[in-house]
Amino acid sequence: MTTPGRAPVGGQTAATFGTVWRRVVRPDLPTSKKVLAIAWPVVVTNLLQSLALTVDLVMVASQGVVKQAAMGFATQLFMVGMTLATGLATGATALVARAVGAGDQAESDRSATSAVLVAAALSVPLLALTYFFDAPLLRLMTFGSTGADIEGIVANGSLVLHVLAWGILGYMVMTTATGAMQGAGDTRPALYVGIGVNVVNLGLDWLLIYGHWGFPALGLVGAAVATSASYTVGGAIFLVLLLRGRRPVRLATRDLRLPDTARRVVRVGGPAFLEQLLLNVGFLAYLLLIVHLGAASLAAHQIGLRVQSFAFMPGFGFAAAASALVGQGLGRGSPEEAEANGWVATVMGLACMVALSIPMFVFAPQMAGLFTSDPDALRLSVTWIHVLVFAMPAIAFHFTAAGALRGAGDTRWPLMVSFAGLWLVRLPVAWYLGLHLGMGMTGIWAGYLVEYYLRAAVTTARFGQGRWKTMKV
Repeated sequence: MTTPGRAPVGGQTAATFGTVWRRVVRPDLPTSKKVLAIAWPVVVTNLLQSLALTVDLVMVASQGVVKQAAMGFATQLFMVGMTLATGLATGATALVARAVGAGDQAESDRSATSAVLVAAALSVPLLALTYFFDAPLLRLMTFGSTGADIEGIVANGSLVLHVLAWGILGYMVMTTATGAMQGAGDTRPALYVGIGVNVVNLGLDWLLIYGHWGFPALGLVGAAVATSASYTVGGAIFLVLLLRGRRPVRLATRDLRLPDTARRVVRVGGPAFLEQLLLNVGFLAYLLLIVHLGAASLAAHQIGLRVQSFAFMPGFGFAAAASALVGQGLGRGSPEEAEANGWVATVMGLACMVALSIPMFVFAPQMAGLFTSDPDALRLSVTWIHVLVFAMPAIAFHFTAAGALRGAGDTRWPLMVSFAGLWLVRLPVAWYLGLHLGMGMTGIWAGYLVEYYLRAAVTTARFGQGRWKTMKV
């Protein structure tokens, strides 16, 4: 018996999985074009954002392996706080997409404005926490570890955090505004801003790390100043774009309904925030396991994460497309259209990431060699890249299916899957194989591979069931 107001989920599931292969060999070209139009600017934008962090890591390599590891560790801790922005962006994407699908411009603007205002307000306590408690936070994350390498990582990482704190407001505004615009399918502004952010970051890196043109040679601190300044510039540009009112989404100046709209943004984005928070704290716990294996292992892992950030770009792009188009389809009252959009985005993301994995595997030594000449770090980095390649199909399925669920407002399911995958699978497997059985980094990375395949299976099954079609935001 079917519950009133809810679609017959079981029948939809069988039909959906039965047509996946047909969509691979005979893709829906109009839908594919819509997906690609939204996805490619997101791919390039995230590529540019990862490039900024990668440039920092490459340029800091001249400072030694300990400082290189400190830069990566501090950046990872910084991103824990920035999960708030990710959650708000997810809420903004879902609400804006529904409003755009329903043709409600006022509601779309209210959702975007509320998300940006909440992000700006939350940046104040985050700045204070990061600025005044930089070293204690790093020591907390390395609890139980000792040695000269650890002391060097904490001392240098605290300097980086002290400076990055000043870029929090810009990052929060930039990320939230990007999410709002993605909900409307307007992904090109983030691309153009990303280009500007990278120009600022690269130019300041060159000036401040090495001391060119009479600027002081600040080394590691110079890289942090460049990153912080680039975030500030990016946030300011987004505010100008929203205020000018020439984009599909703009800042509302009247009838804001802030309490109600902000609550909806937080309600939808809250699980996404918790997901990212648990993931980032889990990533720090993962790093803590690696710290026990020495600076070379930690540096290799950070190098692998930079390569991973590029490998993830197609997944982010097609996940954004799935979020926007699924949300818009539901806003128009067409769950079948929303479902088709989600599957097309998933198939396209899979094809793109599998194609990308081939040159990654072949050129792994050359890619790792861009970051380090240390023989131990280089050897481990190549292994890490190869592990990442084998995880790519699972990553593609998980990213895009989770993006489709978030666009529908079903943000709690990705939260539960991410929590279980990281905390109940990856970390226990990594500890048992890597440290307890003494397999080292091979065991640590095995946990990563197992986790993603389990996450992909569960998330894709959830999307296929179709329960998200009756979600309210």
